[in-house]
Amino acid sequence: MSARRVPVSARLCVGLSLAVLMLGPMGAHAEPAPPVVAGADVTAAARAAPETPAPAPSAEAKPGEPAPARKSRELPPMVIARVSADPLPTLAASTFLDTLRMADRYQAMADAGGWGTLPTDLVIKPGARDAAVPALRRHLAMVGDLAPDTPVSDALDAPLVAAVMAFQARHGLPETGLVGRQTVAALNVPARVRQRQLSASAARQLGSTFAFGDR
Repeated sequence: MSARRVPVSARLCVGLSLAVLMLGPMGAHAEPAPPVVAGADVTAAARAAPETPAPAPSAEAKPGEPAPARKSRELPPMVIARVSADPLPTLAASTFLDTLRMADRYQAMADAGGWGTLPTDLVIKPGARDAAVPALRRHLAMVGDLAPDTPVSDALDAPLVAAVMAFQARHGLPETGLVGRQTVAALNVPARVRQRQLSASAARQLGSTFAFGDR
């Protein structure tokens, strides 16, 4: 008996049926892959994902290291300049010669060693006693604000208060008689620096065409 030929379509159907039986539930429950949409924004998912903030640097000092310094919010001290009530003109025809003579005088003081410096945090109230008062007396006597024959003591007495006020008036400081930060800073300017300032002032006056007159 001759063998019957099975059509090709029939053989394909049988093969597919066997493949389905072999895959079983795995093929039946497999999830389809998500479709890829052409032109979709690939960064949308990145934008939607919550960002993790970077940890802030710790301000605490590590063991063995100094603590970080805090910036001060305190305003710088205000410098108050005194307005002169003297009715005489600030500049006169003799100002140049007077300034030149004073520059020569300070040059001699600088050549002799000048004066010492006072502690920057020194505060002396009128009537108070302090170990720095003798040095203050010598300085003011040297620059002519205190009479040389004034009795010596370690107290800021009335004659010395008057000398301090004269020094403050010459340097545009409030005439309080109190020896404080601003007065000490002016006292601690070296004699050679004062001499250069006076010489520069005399040079400026020499080339000035200011018409001197009454105030």
